[in-house]
Amino acid sequence: MASADTDALLVVTDAFLKQGRELAK
Repeated sequence: MASADTDALLVVTDAFLKQGRELAK
């Protein structure tokens, strides 16, 4: 299964989106 890869991708994506929100302020 690719569950580990998927979880890692979600973590990276979430961190990227949070960073984007901070930069957009």
